[in-house]
Amino acid sequence: MIKAIFFDMDGTLSAYDEEGNGGIPASAREAIDNLRERGVMIFAATGRGRQEMEDSELFRDMTFDAVLSMNGQYCYTEEEELRVAAIDGADLGYFGAFQRETPFPAIFMEKRRMYVNFSTPRFEAALAKISAVPPPAEEIENWEDREILQIVPYSDPAVIDRLMIGMEHSKATRWSPEFVDIVAKDGGKDKGIDLILDRFGLGEEEIMAFGDGENDIAMVKKAKIGVAMGNGADALKKAADEITDTALNDGVAKALRRFDEKGYFPR
Repeated sequence: MIKAIFFDMDGTLSAYDEEGNGGIPASAREAIDNLRERGVMIFAATGRGRQEMEDSELFRDMTFDAVLSMNGQYCYTEEEELRVAAIDGADLGYFGAFQRETPFPAIFMEKRRMYVNFSTPRFEAALAKISAVPPPAEEIENWEDREILQIVPYSDPAVIDRLMIGMEHSKATRWSPEFVDIVAKDGGKDKGIDLILDRFGLGEEEIMAFGDGENDIAMVKKAKIGVAMGNGADALKKAADEITDTALNDGVAKALRRFDEKGYFPR
């Protein structure tokens, strides 16, 4: 019996067209509300930060039992923080030095704050595709002293590959062709799930997970039922138990309905 579901946000629960228009389909909201009424717990597992989640119109009326933000690096409920995992200070120092030689826009996420070093039209266009706006620009000093939980650099893959050679305590996963998410090497959505399972007394055999990006692979593999969106990355589809329709074409609702009909959820 599935007692809890973990949802990635952008490209999974929320759907966008090429112009960045969209949101959470009514079909997904209705299906999730129906399962919540039957006792299924609902968790968000996203690369977005806490402040961004709380400020966004997209998610303001959604209810989650807990949120695994910044790819599981900052997990919380309405009442308490459950996990805070920052990037190693030496890696932050290296990132700063690399930036001085090879500048590119990057978003930096702390627990309740996010900012960018500088903006470009390409960076702003990439954010617009997921209905996001650039955070405030901030001149960054004393890299090693900051509690940064996630960095989201916007640059070409070859540049990111060179960057990661020197960030030996961190790892990068890609969700979009435009950017990657950098977190601590021992981090990830699956680590956040481990904490949630312990906190709420759940087993891996009782959970389901939905995702669309490479940063969702570990999460989807951990769940009893891992679902990849039709618009998802090929690597994720290979790791998933089920591939559903695209986010824009009611993929979440269709998968939930299919497994409900098979008796996987409480009646």
